[in-house]
Amino acid sequence: TDRVYIRRDTTVGITFSFCRIPNSNAIIRTMAIHKTPELVGDVLQCCAKHIEEQKKRGHPYPRHFVCGASKSEAVYCEDPISGRLSITHCITSLQQKSKTTLQAFFTFPCFTSELHKGHGQLAQLIFTLEINGHVVGRAVIDAIICASPGRDRENDE
Repeated sequence: TDRVYIRRDTTVGITFSFCRIPNSNAIIRTMAIHKTPELVGDVLQCCAKHIEEQKKRGHPYPRHFVCGASKSEAVYCEDPISGRLSITHCITSLQQKSKTTLQAFFTFPCFTSELHKGHGQLAQLIFTLEINGHVVGRAVIDAIICASPGRDRENDE
């Protein structure tokens, strides 16, 4: 699994590559989960401090660990059974980078260390390509949301 280091509260673009761009009814769903085995069943959401910070900013979905960037057309979702939080982007709302790549923009309002109670803890970001409610593609990356991505990457290497 690939690992990314992302500065908290900074807009980051993630590029998706396809053999061909999917139909206009396709969506990309992004969900964050705990990577730690003992927490994997728990819903990953912002810590209490950052939920309050998001509320003060007027964010309509302050619990979400993964947020669409300010001008994105992200739709915020909560699974009624599991309670897991995700966001979706319609394929047509993403920025086209080339004939076979699209880019979505995200922000992460909380440090992973605050979610897991420890430095260097990982979240996993799961991206699914869905067409008419069916998952037709999936990618997973490990993520560390931190104050200094360069420093943390260097320390981990």
